[in-house]
Amino acid sequence: MDGLEVDTSPREKTSAAQDSHKFVAPQIQPAGTYVSSPYSPESNAYTPAPQYESPPSTPNRRRSLLPCGLSILAYTILVAAVTAVIIGAAVGGGLGGALASKSNKSAVGSSGSSSTVTMTVTSAAATVTMTGTGTSSATSTATGAVKNYTPLLPSQVNTTALDCNDQSTLTSESGDQFQLNCNMNYGGNDIVDFIAYTLDACIEACSSMNTVANATTCHGVMFNANMETVYAEDSGNCWLKSLMADPVVDTLPPSVGALLISS
Repeated sequence: MDGLEVDTSPREKTSAAQDSHKFVAPQIQPAGTYVSSPYSPESNAYTPAPQYESPPSTPNRRRSLLPCGLSILAYTILVAAVTAVIIGAAVGGGLGGALASKSNKSAVGSSGSSSTVTMTVTSAAATVTMTGTGTSSATSTATGAVKNYTPLLPSQVNTTALDCNDQSTLTSESGDQFQLNCNMNYGGNDIVDFIAYTLDACIEACSSMNTVANATTCHGVMFNANMETVYAEDSGNCWLKSLMADPVVDTLPPSVGALLISS
């Protein structure tokens, strides 16, 4: 008899089956290290999920600074201050120019309201200096002929001089006679209108038209001394008339209607 043989197969199977139900706690490893399970894939035991180490944090990049190392707030304040200075300079310059222009216009208006001309003659051959409306320094010979005279613009003349004697007559250079009707307006029948600084100039234009036409084309004129106002409305203050009819009192005196009575 060779010996006693013991069958241990059932016992080993039972032991293996019992061991398969035992729970083995996973070993704790440092963060980022993968932990392998001691159980085979066929086992029903819990297998913890692999853990990974978080990547090292990257330090925040340093904010780039604006020109001269200024922060956004400081740079914004600087830009606002510079803009305010530029706008203030522009407004100040414009206001100063406007005030200067207004002052110049006031000075022109004051000088334009005067119609007095002063003339001084010391000898027959002397040069005469004249000052008056429309020129700051005009010269004249002893005969009274003015040189380099420049009249003011119509928009700069409030009123022109007008000496009207009602029902009196005024004779032109060619001998035509006109009867003056002060502050009377003859509406309609206009041939042409233009700027005339004196009543004489207005009448001479009417007389010259008849001379050139060799016929009585112009029968009178209407002249208004309110040059600035009338010029703005009608671009003229002297009207040559083909017919002088239906006179009415002028609502914008001083003015005169001059009727041709003989030629």
